[in-house]
Amino acid sequence: AAYRADTFIDDLTDVNGSKRGGTRTGMRGETGTDAAERIQREEMERLVRMVADELRPKIDSDTLVLIGGSPGAETTLQKLLQPLADGRIALDTSLHLDMTPAQLKPVVERTASQLSQQGQLALVRDVVDSAGSHGRGMLHAHTIERASRVGQVDTLLLSMNFLRTKEDQAEELI
Repeated sequence: AAYRADTFIDDLTDVNGSKRGGTRTGMRGETGTDAAERIQREEMERLVRMVADELRPKIDSDTLVLIGGSPGAETTLQKLLQPLADGRIALDTSLHLDMTPAQLKPVVERTASQLSQQGQLALVRDVVDSAGSHGRGMLHAHTIERASRVGQVDTLLLSMNFLRTKEDQAEELI
């Protein structure tokens, strides 16, 4: 999708200035600079809302979100997307619009790896916290294998390394 990011600000030298004569000098209301900054901020927020509206339908429970750009726009977009992708959003101010796919690829791969690892560690922490304190958590394959045979396993977490190196044992556990 294409978004129009430029805004015509026009001449702001007399914004909110009084048109009638008076006994005091100076301007009333906001200055031209303040008005220009306000317009730019409002337009940036409008543009970020449009991007968030475009992204919302594309975010599901497995989506990892990488946001780059100016710090103000990053933070605003993160706040808008946080309810949908909590814990799966990363900010990187080094990203910019002129990046080629070759420059972008290592950043995306690194960030996706970090976010996936954080999610996996959070899942393991949740299982260990909820099951381990009641004496129901197990962390070693041989004890899990015995519990699995008698149907006492509710949640089974296997590392990618375990799945690769001990494929047969993993298949039996599953």
